[in-house]
Amino acid sequence: MLTTPQRRSCTNANQLPPRSALLWLLAGMLGTLLSVTSAEVLAADSGLAVARAVIALGIVRVVGSDGRGRVLQRHDPIFEGDTLTTSAAGRAQFTFTDGARLALRPATQLSIEAYHARLGGRDEKIAMRLVRGGFRTVTGQIGRVNHAAYRMSTPYAVIGIRGTDWAATFEPNDNGQPILLIGVNEGGVIIDNDAGSLNLGVQANFNFAQVIGAQQAPQGLTTPPPALLAPLTSDLPPPPPPPPPIETTAEGSAAATTTEPQPATAAAGTETETTTTADGGQQSDVVFQYGNRCL
Repeated sequence: MLTTPQRRSCTNANQLPPRSALLWLLAGMLGTLLSVTSAEVLAADSGLAVARAVIALGIVRVVGSDGRGRVLQRHDPIFEGDTLTTSAAGRAQFTFTDGARLALRPATQLSIEAYHARLGGRDEKIAMRLVRGGFRTVTGQIGRVNHAAYRMSTPYAVIGIRGTDWAATFEPNDNGQPILLIGVNEGGVIIDNDAGSLNLGVQANFNFAQVIGAQQAPQGLTTPPPALLAPLTSDLPPPPPPPPPIETTAEGSAAATTTEPQPATAAAGTETETTTTADGGQQSDVVFQYGNRCL
């Protein structure tokens, strides 16, 4: 007698799915997690600070790449795309992630267009733009190792470096026309525009130069311009006072001699000044002087 085979029931909703299905599900979840994590890492990397403010005196404003502005305070971070502006009495100094230092003069506007090491397929690059005012800078690791990665743009010329300590500032001439002045303390720079180029510093004929306009070739100067002799605030504090001398007592034990505390003094060639910060505290700064080759 023929019997009708019984039909198997479909998988119950309460039964576990086959192992292969579980593996596919886990793989999909892992892929999604990795893609999200990678996106988060890239987003975080693009928002990493490239510098921090070590000095912020007077009014210093920052406008980010998103157009939002803020008033800079000491220790605040600086990011790629930020535009820094100091007031007529404002000054600021920054330390970058590669060890570079940048000090801004009053009435200065400078943009950090790019500042990054080689990472994630990006070549190392430093690109800044001086719109007005002036600065002094000491090159960091990126500029010392890869000179071609560094570019400072101005309305009159583009400046490259050869591992250096240098300064640039716009100053009006007798007719009120702004002139770009450049000076080198150590290393060298290359000034270039449509009308010509000029090397300054090491293995060059000049340490100082001026550029009158974008269509005027850079001109070497035999004497430093007075505008580059103006002191710049540094983030280095005055050295601490020496410890009190130690005298030996009759019993042979050492005893510290009590002396009146002495004010801290700066190194030769410098002067100190005390200013009030935005939060009401006081901040002692060293103002650097460099003799006849001041920057």
